[in-house]
Amino acid sequence: MNFPPSKSWLMLFALVLGLHSSRASDAKSFTINEAIPFVREPHVGIGNMSPMATQVDCRLAALWENGYEVKPTDLSRWHEVVIDVQENIYGRLCAASFLLETDLDARAFVENQLASKNIRYRFNAAHVLFEFEGASPNAKDWQAHAILQHLFDGSLAPGVRDDRGNYPDGDAWDANESQVGLLYHRLGTLKARNVAPVLLENLTSDSASRGLIIEVLGKLGDPVALPFLLQELRQGNVEAITPLGELKCKEAVPLILPYLEKDESSTPNQFDSSRGMALRALGEIGDERAVPPLQLFLHEAHPARQLLIARLALIKLNSPDPVEALTALLNEQKDLPAGYEVLRALIRYPDPRVVQLLTAIAKTSDSTQRREHAIQCLTEMKTRGALLALVSLLDETFPATLKKDARQDSPDTNVYLHRRIFAGLKYTTKQDFGQNPVLWQNWIKAHYPG
Repeated sequence: MNFPPSKSWLMLFALVLGLHSSRASDAKSFTINEAIPFVREPHVGIGNMSPMATQVDCRLAALWENGYEVKPTDLSRWHEVVIDVQENIYGRLCAASFLLETDLDARAFVENQLASKNIRYRFNAAHVLFEFEGASPNAKDWQAHAILQHLFDGSLAPGVRDDRGNYPDGDAWDANESQVGLLYHRLGTLKARNVAPVLLENLTSDSASRGLIIEVLGKLGDPVALPFLLQELRQGNVEAITPLGELKCKEAVPLILPYLEKDESSTPNQFDSSRGMALRALGEIGDERAVPPLQLFLHEAHPARQLLIARLALIKLNSPDPVEALTALLNEQKDLPAGYEVLRALIRYPDPRVVQLLTAIAKTSDSTQRREHAIQCLTEMKTRGALLALVSLLDETFPATLKKDARQDSPDTNVYLHRRIFAGLKYTTKQDFGQNPVLWQNWIKAHYPG
């Protein structure tokens, strides 16, 4: 399942706002100095900002897209934007996103926009919910409740158009293909309480929503879903394989093993084939009954990527030193996606050797993408050692001679990789110390155990 990227929903908002200029011109606005202080230098200039950028919403969008870090200083001012009677929905949603932790008016406004007849407003509100990472259990519960109500109140029929009729029925940007998938994905990462029972109660025969619910049930980690998922697999629904693996269901092993002998995908080289899902699930479950079939699988003719997944599963199941075995396997990989697959297996082990390996790759690889993979994996480890290693990379100067094999948002490789490091630190810690390694080190040492 592909979901809209979370790279920057503000860019999308800026594009959407351009279609509503007549409304935006009447909305409240603050000057940058009043409401939005700069806390670090921009990566590039903003001389090409449009005339609409005089509004607080477009100023925010343009500044964020050009590398500024912006924070509201006076939340009461932003509360005024949320409750503003004008119809600049984008500006109000942008302000509401800063207030959702505790502000009931901001929450009510986002909920209201989720039910809007305008698909743009609904999509933008869905993005606010997707990006919001509430710290308190109460905030998470509210977010989950708002998403569930939005998904099951009947307002998201396929082919919904905005109030100007710009999207005819059947358009590729369909409600069920955009915000619905986005919100189901957020439920899976949110892991709020008592979500799985609600999803099970709202199962329908619609194949799209049923598939999304099955996918989310595995990510929630709630064993209440096991009877349903086992029944789905017994009835031949291969979509249940992955969530059963995520839930480490040993009862599913005999049901999954037959899929090693058949592949119901028309593209067996892909990881999402039924055989690929079975290989991954067996590794996740960790049942020794899978070892002989996996060993036999390695001696048969199969696509290279499926053989790689089988080797990863066997290392997890019976290797005396998984880190050493995975490091050796990584050294065999010439293909960048395959190497990334091995790196992601390595970061499951909070071992100092993994941090050292990733740091070395980030500093010495001749590939921009391989260095980016190492930075991403250090981010996902979320350990003290991994975060301090990221901080150490802030002092690196990445050479311009690296292979340009990544999808860079800057032609300058050094700038691009430093952005990735900063984004990883900020995402994991929810702090912002810019490019100051000393402040980052002090905060990490104080908040992450040694």
